[in-house]
Amino acid sequence: MSRLGLVDAQEFARLGLMLEGRLPVAGFARLASSLCDGNGELSYRLQGSVDDRGKALLQLEFDVVVRVICQRCLEPMGLPLQVCNRFRLLGAEPEWSIDASEFDADGEDEIVATEALDVEALIEDEVMLSLPLAPRHQNCALASGKGGEAGRGRESPFGVLAQLKDRAAR
Repeated sequence: MSRLGLVDAQEFARLGLMLEGRLPVAGFARLASSLCDGNGELSYRLQGSVDDRGKALLQLEFDVVVRVICQRCLEPMGLPLQVCNRFRLLGAEPEWSIDASEFDADGEDEIVATEALDVEALIEDEVMLSLPLAPRHQNCALASGKGGEAGRGRESPFGVLAQLKDRAAR
């Protein structure tokens, strides 16, 4: 069980309850393999509500800076993530007859409303889904062709190969 415990999702939404706080990034075991270290804290807020059609909703907001490896220069970098997601709670049985008027292009994600929703696991899932496939510095030295090891003055191995190719062509 997580540090935050389990909540009854339908009841949480129906009563309009809210959880908020801070969690250490190092406490997310599944996320650890995507990070270069577990430094930092994640601040979160989970708010339950019911929409005008009587559908239960959860809104999860979090803000964190995670440390990942830039996939261009292979140096550690801080990656800020600020997310606000809404989830429509579904009953245990699938709702196969969805009215077209209920479809919303900007719609909420849907999750099954269980009596034992692990809030910390939901937060960890959303952090993992927010990570880019190949994180990189916005102004990475390799993107501008400045060399292999950003800021260390080493020449790019591809630049050396180009010089060798030019010499051979002469």
